[in-house]
Order: sequence, then structure tokens, then C-alpha cells
Amino acid sequence: MDIHRLSTFRRGFSVRRGGFVCPGTRASLILKRPLKQEALDLVEMRRQIIAVRSRHSENLRVTYLLNRLLIKIAYLTEPESPAHAEQLREAFTRTMTDVEAITREPPAPGKANK
Repeated sequence: MDIHRLSTFRRGFSVRRGGFVCPGTRASLILKRPLKQEALDLVEMRRQIIAVRSRHSENLRVTYLLNRLLIKIAYLTEPESPAHAEQLREAFTRTMTDVEAITREPPAPGKANK
């Protein structure tokens, strides 16, 4: 038995192009619009933020920016809407760009990383 048939048998439905089919009843649900973007993985986003924060733990500006972003997503299990997911993606991208800019600039002589 091939993998596709096995997964169909175990789950009770199969995926076909554009929708789902329940083989026992021949009922089908056709998706009107395919998803434009993949789902936002908040767990992976948290892992990346924590890794960058650990790597730059001596730089207070970087840890401040990353902690602010981490607080925004800490309580979420998933975005509330597609617009909210897009806002989180933009905030993540903006923060990582800012972190990259901060870590590129040389520290000023005589000043701590604040």
C-alpha cells in the first residue's frame, strides 16, 4: 500500500487539489481561495528571538528591542487574524533589521552599550 493510500485510510479523508474529499461519503469541500502565506510559527519566532538575545546579551540596546518584541508575542498561541499575523511579521522584520544595524555600528569610545 503506498503512503498516500495509507494516510487516506488512517485519517478517513484525503487531500486533493483545491479541497478535501471524504472517501466514505464522497462529500467534498473545495477551498475557494488557497492560502497566500504560510502560517506564522510563533514558537519558531520565539526561538529565534531568544537565540539572538542570548548571542547579544551584553548589548543592552539589542536586548531591550528583543524583549519588547518577545512581550508582544509571549501570550499568543496564534495570531488573531491574517492582518495581525502580518503586523507580527513586520514587527519581527523591523526588529531584526534594527538589531543588525545596532550590532554593525562600532561602539563609541568611553560609552557603555546603552
